[in-house]
Amino acid sequence: MMNDLKSITELRSKGESRRFLDEVGYLFESIESGCAIALRRASVLEIVTKLCDPEFNRRAKTSDFYARTWDVFLKARGDGPDKILDATLSFFAFLATRDLQTLSELAHKPELVPTLLDILRSLTPTSDIKGDGLNQGMLCKITSPTEFVDIHQRNR
Repeated sequence: MMNDLKSITELRSKGESRRFLDEVGYLFESIESGCAIALRRASVLEIVTKLCDPEFNRRAKTSDFYARTWDVFLKARGDGPDKILDATLSFFAFLATRDLQTLSELAHKPELVPTLLDILRSLTPTSDIKGDGLNQGMLCKITSPTEFVDIHQRNR
């Protein structure tokens, strides 16, 4: 009898994950299909905004949403920097730090650290809002996702 209950629970969980991914699928399509930059920006921003909702975030964590979203966001960014997409991508990475397991999953993405460092290095004292630039020496020392996670954990 216990196995039947477990199976029903697992099926419901998988069904909820599938419905969730179907709900956000249209946003991924507008990012992946090579639409205009304005539509890609709006879709990326909408996803990040939705991740601020605790219920949406809970469902996202249970459906491998963060890892897939990171890949889709990188496609939206393309080859060159875009201030709006870069800021949104950085905020998305910040949102992932709220949960250590989610951060760990993203830290295993080979593009995570180089992309974030690229975004940080693109800031100059004239483009940085505070006007004081960044600690470029520290940025140059980060060489791996593990180092990135270690630094993040030390600064918490």
